[in-house]
Amino acid sequence: MPEAYAVSEEPSTLNVIQVKRTTLDYTMTIFLGTLFSITTAEIEVRRCVATGENSLKAVQEQRDAALEQERRRKEAEIRAEKQRLKKENH
Repeated sequence: MPEAYAVSEEPSTLNVIQVKRTTLDYTMTIFLGTLFSITTAEIEVRRCVATGENSLKAVQEQRDAALEQERRRKEAEIRAEKQRLKKENH
């Protein structure tokens, strides 16, 4: 058993306590993020196939509009934070 784990000696239960979690947490975060991205892409592809070729362009336009809206929202948040910091410094 790796040094990063400690095992309790209780007879009926095996309790594994992770002592150093940084590497595992980072790896798990990357894995879950990748899995989410793949799942999201699969859902999008299935939706496009289900809608047919004629409405594929409409689906892409909706997706592009949603991405643009998210980009603008993030930019607005950044501008608001800069304004707040500027007011605090003056």
